[in-house]
Amino acid sequence: MEALLASARTAPNSDARPVSYPLTLLLHLSRLFPSLGMVALPRPAFFAPWLWSIALLAALVSFAARAKARLSALLLGGIAGFSGMVLEACLLLAYQSCKGALFQDIGLLLTLFMAGLSIGAAVADRFAAQRRWFPWAAVCCLGTTALLCALAMSSGVDWNIASTGAFLLCAGFAPGSLFGIAAFMQEGAGGAIYAADLLGGVAGAIGGGAVMLPFLGLSTSALFVAALALALAPLLPFYERARSGAAAWARRGT
Repeated sequence: MEALLASARTAPNSDARPVSYPLTLLLHLSRLFPSLGMVALPRPAFFAPWLWSIALLAALVSFAARAKARLSALLLGGIAGFSGMVLEACLLLAYQSCKGALFQDIGLLLTLFMAGLSIGAAVADRFAAQRRWFPWAAVCCLGTTALLCALAMSSGVDWNIASTGAFLLCAGFAPGSLFGIAAFMQEGAGGAIYAADLLGGVAGAIGGGAVMLPFLGLSTSALFVAALALALAPLLPFYERARSGAAAWARRGT
């Protein structure tokens, strides 16, 4: 058996390249729907065409929506919610795969993610109207965090409580600050932006938990979030208009 395994050219099952979980899922479902037993699963890969087509579609939608401030703010909030949820799930599962158990530290880890959300929203409230570079820094923070997560997960980094907590803090900071920026871009639409953020989080929880993480792996899912961060760039020019409007309103008030 060892010689047989050693001679096999197929890459082994891993968190970066999951095979056993989707096959087990199909095996179980085929007892209820026998036709599923004949389905050929796509091989997990960084450059899955359909995956990056979704990222390209998100960029095109962002580019088309850039002419409407309200739609830009809603898209910004929705993509931020989706990205934060997927990154959080990736990091929690990476920690569990390294430590074997998650329940004893999940309270602390989730607290750090929520703290990142709060800090990001507070910083956005403080600097959104004052610093022209702040929205770009928030998008870069999201993309860099996702990219570093993908590289660390594919290289087999030891995910301890310190490294996972630091990544979760950053993974919460970026969506929190982007939500604050979206609210600043479209004043009076806080409820709608919050709803878009929640819908994005639901999509990230269902799409990430049921499709991306088990079928694509942790590193590819994190890399997809980095691509989505690039798709946010066309939405940011409206920030400058909102900033100019806020400055004019402040001058009028004085």
